[in-house]
Amino acid sequence: MVWAWIVVLMVLNEVKVQTTSVKHRVLMRQESASETQAVYHFNTHAQGDETYTQFVRQRNFETRNDEETSRFQSSSNIEHPVSDRFELPEEYDKIRVATTSRSTRAYYPPLDLFRCSACMCYEVKQDMVHADCKRHHRRRATIESIPETLPLNINQVDMDSNAMKYFDTNVLSRYKSLMTANAPGNQITGLYRVHCTSTVIVQHLDLSYNMISSLEDGALSCMPNLRALFLRGNHIQVITNGTLAGLYNLQRLYLACNEITHIESGAFLDPRGLQVLDLRRNKKLALSRKYVETFRPLEKLEVFHIQGCASMSGKYPTDVLSVLLALKELGVNGEVHPFDSKLSVLQNLTRLELGITDFCFTKNFTKSYFNALAHLTSIKIEGCRIDDSSSYLFEMNHRIVDLRLKHDKKDVKNLFSMLCHLRHLDKVRHLAITYTQKHSQLCPLVSLSRQEAHCISRMKNLHTLILDFSAISQVSREFADGMPKSVKKLSLKGNFLISSQSVLYLLKTRPKVLPNLEYLFEDGQGDTFSLKDITADKYNQRKIYEEKIHTNISSKSIATNKVFDMNSVEAQANLLTIREYFGRVSDYTKEKSSPDNPSEIRRLKVYTASDAINLGTPVFKGNIQIGILNLSNTLVRNWGERPIQKIPRETIIADLSDNRCEGFQQSFFHVNNSLIELHAQGNFLSGMLSKDRHGSKLSPLNNLEYLDLSRNHLFFLPWLLFQSVPRLHVLKLDSNNLESFDIRVKHMKSLIFVGLAKNSISSITERTRKELDELSKSQTIFFDLTYNPLPCSCEGLGLLRWMSLTQVKFLKKDFLQCKDGDSPLELVGDLSKRVEALQRQCVSKKVLIVVASFSIVLLLLLAGFVWVFQKRWWILYMWNLTVSKCYGYKTSENPGNSSAPGYTFDAFFVYSCSSSDFVLDECLEELEVNRSHRLCVEDRDFLPGSYVPCNITSAVRSSKTTVVVLDQNFRSVGWTHYAVEMAQVEAIRSRRNVLHLLFVGSSPDGPLSSPYLKLLKQGKFSEVPPRECPPDVREKFWNRFSRILGHGDRRDSRPSPPLVLCD
Repeated sequence: MVWAWIVVLMVLNEVKVQTTSVKHRVLMRQESASETQAVYHFNTHAQGDETYTQFVRQRNFETRNDEETSRFQSSSNIEHPVSDRFELPEEYDKIRVATTSRSTRAYYPPLDLFRCSACMCYEVKQDMVHADCKRHHRRRATIESIPETLPLNINQVDMDSNAMKYFDTNVLSRYKSLMTANAPGNQITGLYRVHCTSTVIVQHLDLSYNMISSLEDGALSCMPNLRALFLRGNHIQVITNGTLAGLYNLQRLYLACNEITHIESGAFLDPRGLQVLDLRRNKKLALSRKYVETFRPLEKLEVFHIQGCASMSGKYPTDVLSVLLALKELGVNGEVHPFDSKLSVLQNLTRLELGITDFCFTKNFTKSYFNALAHLTSIKIEGCRIDDSSSYLFEMNHRIVDLRLKHDKKDVKNLFSMLCHLRHLDKVRHLAITYTQKHSQLCPLVSLSRQEAHCISRMKNLHTLILDFSAISQVSREFADGMPKSVKKLSLKGNFLISSQSVLYLLKTRPKVLPNLEYLFEDGQGDTFSLKDITADKYNQRKIYEEKIHTNISSKSIATNKVFDMNSVEAQANLLTIREYFGRVSDYTKEKSSPDNPSEIRRLKVYTASDAINLGTPVFKGNIQIGILNLSNTLVRNWGERPIQKIPRETIIADLSDNRCEGFQQSFFHVNNSLIELHAQGNFLSGMLSKDRHGSKLSPLNNLEYLDLSRNHLFFLPWLLFQSVPRLHVLKLDSNNLESFDIRVKHMKSLIFVGLAKNSISSITERTRKELDELSKSQTIFFDLTYNPLPCSCEGLGLLRWMSLTQVKFLKKDFLQCKDGDSPLELVGDLSKRVEALQRQCVSKKVLIVVASFSIVLLLLLAGFVWVFQKRWWILYMWNLTVSKCYGYKTSENPGNSSAPGYTFDAFFVYSCSSSDFVLDECLEELEVNRSHRLCVEDRDFLPGSYVPCNITSAVRSSKTTVVVLDQNFRSVGWTHYAVEMAQVEAIRSRRNVLHLLFVGSSPDGPLSSPYLKLLKQGKFSEVPPRECPPDVREKFWNRFSRILGHGDRRDSRPSPPLVLCD
């Protein structure tokens, strides 16, 4: 029983620890925006190339959602998916843009990923490889230690959100080019000193949001080149003299959101060059006088944040701050007492962040509160109380140009009324009034009137006004009229404006309002919009498909819309691009706009109204000219119909994504417009575009360079769809239903990138391939075919072979997938090896078919040849009969001879030249004259000049017996042999004895062939007695031979032989 209670208490204690940890980490993500900007500033400069700054990793973990926060809990709550498929993040699919001149843009394809061990790698520059080992980019078990099989030339490795419990610095020494190592969100419990096998050249190390509670002295001594160290969100309690030992080059140190209670006096002796130190939200750390010597070595410290640390009886840590003479930026709690006059030595201090949520204890700002800080130019006050008695708050601060007030009150009007009592603000250029938290649905709505405008009208140099998340429902005309004329940027994000109460409406109806306004942001008006809230029948049918394709689109928040957020890192990185193009907008509007009253033309460089359902559909009249237009996710469904009939002619970049539009009119775009970028992803343009056989819908967009039609449910693209956009650089068709890519591209002489990821592509037609090959001879074209079922069969061999041989560059080759028939998807792997394997597989089948067919044909030919050879005499016999009929030979039966009914001749004599005298003299006399036989003799009966084979065949067929005369010189060759073979065929055909041998004189000298030997064995031969024999012997021979031929010694006159040609 006791043990059971002990187990229960242990479980409850563990739950309490976990709950406290979660709350602590959620609180850590509510740090001030200045920290985020400092981190972004560091990362942007760490990258070193302006082209790639927009793709620098975001180290701001404070903005993570609850689902991501849960990943930082204990290992018992971490799931380990079993699939080994990489989940390619969207951040690698971005098109990189750079401005080369005032009128041109340079587009760069997305990063080319490749597999490297259990991570993804990509080359951002030549010989600069980054390794991405983050857990949420993969669907496989997390890594538990630093990978040792990465490319040796990696420059950065990201190991976020894994299950690492131990950080071995010796593994990092393997990579001689590694400059940045990031491993936040793991389970590392401590950093321990190890024997350094070699120096680690890492300059940036991020171990934030782990469970580090133990920091051994010299644990980081193997990293003497370390310049930035992130240790936020851990459980560090003490910074000893040896914690930072050996870090002589350290410039930035982030220790926010820890449990630090003490810092030893010699902790900063080695990192004397520290420039940024962040100690926010260490609630038990009080920087009393005893820490003066601790911070004295930091002579180069420029940024110092201690918001959220313990308060010292309502006073600022003057003694500690006064030794930091190089300080430029300071973040402190809002204390009760003002800044001490001793801080006047901080003559470089220009930026002050006062207080954060729950850490501003100031009850009343007195006249002398900021007197000691006379050089301030930027002040941010968060969570502090400013009342009417603070009218002389900034009396000694005449240089303030940036003022940001974040308050937790329920009415923004109170903040404006406070501004009415503040003096000496005529030099303020940037003013931001927001809440520390977003407004709720029960928050009272605010209407900005003349009174609020009067409070800021004294700021004659005001350039930027930010009123985000302030529950504003109306911007009255009086407020707009009373605002300073110098305002160029106005942000009203996250409010409750409607169309007729928006600033854009005022600009259309009152052109003289805010004459210098260039940037207007009205995003996120109303409650957060969700695509799942659409209940129309025609959209319900697509619900299942949308949930697969548009994941996370439904909760698209204002904070993530960073393309058009001028305060975001991406926008700041692209500021040069925007400025260059604004010049182009101004030049264009001056050339093409010549109204009757030019003063009424309003030129906005940027207007954004994304996620602004309450704002309604904007109406753009002729007096509104906009350079960059963002109307994404506002349900602007009717493009070209009322109320939005056209977009401004001068618009260069337009974002109309996620509006569920099913089509647009051709007149929606002005003829000869300036549009170079069109973002139309997340619509339903499939039905319209699939019917546009001649590309007429896009014909006004002849200047277009960037076109995004992703997530439009496209299933078919006509051949000439993009015929009217010859200047296209980037074509994105991701996340559609395309099964084949068959479009004309030969006119796109500037084409750089084609995105076809997440389709059903199984073929690229031959004509498109040929045109791509022609284009790739003069420029490099990049293709993205990831997440497509490419054919791994013999039918797709042509496509894969083309992909392996073409000059077109295919991105992320290691992640290409293919399938064979109904088999599951598999990785293509090395294209060349895959093609070789398919060639062996497919060629073997073809060869087998060809060889089998050839063998069968050969066997048939061989059998036919053998059969023909065996039956050659039969074939010749039949051929001769046929030819005989053509030549007119008479071979019909003649019953003239009773002893040989049906035959014309009794015998056909076949003889050689040496036996001709015997046949012509003795045989004819003995058989024809003396015994009345009809004989066929070649020298007498064959017609001269006639076809000899036909003569022989007819003679054999017309004769009862074919007699072969053999003497000593007989040779079975020539026509003699031919006649014998014909006689054999006739014997088989007529089933009678045809051949008979007649030997004259001596036997033949040469060997006899098989037909003769067969006749000899059968006894079918006769031998003429020699001439020396008595006459009666010879007489008996001829009588017997006559009987063999067919009759006795009947003497009849011999008729004319019928073996002649017909008339």
